[in-house]
Amino acid sequence: MGDDNEITQIVRRKSESFMEEARKAMAQSGKVYNLEEEFRKTRQNRSIIVIVVTALTILALAGTAVLATSLIRKQTAAMPVDVNAFEDLNLRDLLDTAKRNEADIQQAKLDLSRIQADEKTALDGIDKDYTASVESIKARGLSPSEEKRRIGVALALAAGQKTSIQARYSTSIAAGQAKVKSIQDKIDSYDKRLSDQSKKQQEILDNQNKLNDLEKERLTKSYEAKLQDLRSAAARDAAAAKRQKDSLVQSLTERWNPQYSDPETLGLLSGFTNPADKAPQAWDDTLQKAGVIDKEGYGGISTSYSRTLSLSSRLRAIPYLNSVPPALARMEYEARLQFQTIVSSLGRSGEAIKARDKQIAELDARVKIAETALERYRWATSSYVLDNREGGYIIDPRNIQEILVAINPAVPAGEGSTAFVVRQGSASVGTLSFFLKDGQLRARLVDLAPGETLKAFDPIVVITSTSPTRSNP
Repeated sequence: MGDDNEITQIVRRKSESFMEEARKAMAQSGKVYNLEEEFRKTRQNRSIIVIVVTALTILALAGTAVLATSLIRKQTAAMPVDVNAFEDLNLRDLLDTAKRNEADIQQAKLDLSRIQADEKTALDGIDKDYTASVESIKARGLSPSEEKRRIGVALALAAGQKTSIQARYSTSIAAGQAKVKSIQDKIDSYDKRLSDQSKKQQEILDNQNKLNDLEKERLTKSYEAKLQDLRSAAARDAAAAKRQKDSLVQSLTERWNPQYSDPETLGLLSGFTNPADKAPQAWDDTLQKAGVIDKEGYGGISTSYSRTLSLSSRLRAIPYLNSVPPALARMEYEARLQFQTIVSSLGRSGEAIKARDKQIAELDARVKIAETALERYRWATSSYVLDNREGGYIIDPRNIQEILVAINPAVPAGEGSTAFVVRQGSASVGTLSFFLKDGQLRARLVDLAPGETLKAFDPIVVITSTSPTRSNP
């Protein structure tokens, strides 16, 4: 780029020198330089020999190129290709076997995971049955010693069942793991036999359509097996859940009116007073406009609260004993508390939304003011460029990869254009390349003279241009 600048300067100096000498000669002689007459003199100095020699040279070069191309094609066509190496490698058989081994190991892993999942499901079922048994024992109101004895019996029974299941599945799991290891050993063996040359030729020897079909079939079988496993696990979970439900129903039937004795529940059932009912706040359209809740939903909250109190009063009218009446009263208290919290929160939300909308309106006004100021700035820069009759100016050169520029609207600069950065009384100090970003014309620094830096309002001279698909700042 430095050589280009030097050549440009030499041409410029020679041109200026020639024009200056011509101007002085014209001033002395008073004779005007006639361009048509000079061209007429030049045509008289043409030589037919130069044209003939040039044409013969071009024909000779073309004939030589055609001859060389023909010789190269004949030599290439006659060159023998030895395919015995590919036949000795027997790559197709190796690759087919490798694919079969991959399918076998996927199936073996799937079978192993299915066995392990069955074992885990069975163990989980025992845990759930044990938990249900403990809950049933505790709900019977037995003495502490009897309750502890029965829980110990249930724990011993669960432990024995787990041991039996683990012993039953251990052989199958060990066999599955051995099968996976055996197939993996085969895969490792075939991987060692595959040389670098066979791997390079795999794309040539494989039938891609066949491999795709095999892969699709393998995936289909794999996912169908997984779905079947999920269905089986879901069925087992449903059966376990049913057993738990039956056990819980039995324990609840035995104890219609439980007596809660744990400290946490006792703390909830005493020492509270229902809060006074408060009328809900009037409906505010702000909540609906903001998409928080509509008028029907707001009214539905009050309706739901009234229905909850109605049902609670009906339940408290039933002559329950022990801990049920205070539990119902506590539930009613929690409903009242939730209702008042929701209504208060919605009221505060409406006020917050109004404050937010006001702030947004203020920000919109500021944006409009900023846009007006920016438009004035653009008008001022465009007027400045037009008044000074420059190609453009640098506005902000702080980021040399994204320089803000102002270009004369009459200059067809756009994406890919090139320009020089010049200063009064000096040569070019740098080269810029234009590009578009977010619809705005920007420039990046391509070259900079040693010791120079780009400055704001450095003039720009566009030397190459494209279609003016740009927007000046």
